[in-house]
Amino acid sequence: MNTYRVFHKNLNVRTLAAIALVGLLVSSCSSPNSANQSGLKIVGNFYPVTWIAERVAGDGVEVTSLTPNGVEPHDLQLDAQSLALIQDADIVFYLGSEFQPEVEQAVAQLEDKSKAVDLLKSPGVKLLDAKEEDDDHDHDHDHDHDHEGEEEEVVEHKHPLAGGKDPHVWLDPANMISMARKVSSELIRVAPESEPLFSSNLEKLIDALSLLDQDIAEQLSDCKVRTLVTSHAAFLYFTEKYGFEQLAIAGISPDDEPDAKRIAGIADAAKDAGVATVYFEEVLSPSLAQTVAREIKAELSLLSALEFAPESGDYISQMRSNLENLFVGQVCSN
Repeated sequence: MNTYRVFHKNLNVRTLAAIALVGLLVSSCSSPNSANQSGLKIVGNFYPVTWIAERVAGDGVEVTSLTPNGVEPHDLQLDAQSLALIQDADIVFYLGSEFQPEVEQAVAQLEDKSKAVDLLKSPGVKLLDAKEEDDDHDHDHDHDHDHEGEEEEVVEHKHPLAGGKDPHVWLDPANMISMARKVSSELIRVAPESEPLFSSNLEKLIDALSLLDQDIAEQLSDCKVRTLVTSHAAFLYFTEKYGFEQLAIAGISPDDEPDAKRIAGIADAAKDAGVATVYFEEVLSPSLAQTVAREIKAELSLLSALEFAPESGDYISQMRSNLENLFVGQVCSN
């Protein structure tokens, strides 16, 4: 059973119309020097990629996501319209290594192979090995959780990337910088007349991501609790970067349903680590996180994996919201 649930509030028709009108007005007021002069059509495979492309390309450039908001990226299935978008694009940015197999199959059919850019191959992006849930913890802890007579469930742990690699590279701002540099160089290749704009936008984006990286490192440097209990194993790049340990309720794929024995083991490990906060994601059912939180008498807090566009703001503002929640939940001090 897929544990994903979408909890975003539906906007009414009047609100949607107002947003659309504002968007049209903003587009019509763009600077004549903006990149809309290039007429580029850019396609990205999902939110973090399209966000980078939008920031580097600038106002007026058409950037389309292949993954509708609310659709779990690993489960993406392309329809005819999506395939047409890929064929018609000037450039397609995506994450390869079997992150979204149908996207890779589609770009493999392009006559011009240079149109397809795998950002996982960006210089500076280093893929981490996905950890099995029990790599770092013996969840039994010698406690007597009586499962005698029960048939032990065999759980298949899914690794969305080839070679057992973890896909969530975008949760390390340094990887976002590396991918942004690659996006900029590829956009300059296909639209060299807009090089000054792309380069300027890239520098602004690097400054913003570097400041985010610095603030996270500084504010989370002194925390009493160094274990993050998360809804699923999405935060390895974050925890490795900033000196935490991830204790995930579900596996690297949210479809990996934990059984009662595993949940009990997570609760034991969380108690041993002094965990006071369990984190849930906005697009996952909070029930498993609530179960663990009740077991250890912990608080619940939001931690976005940023696989979807936030309800408000963008990648940086949502990462800063994550930082605020972690500062409190991990009992940190400046």
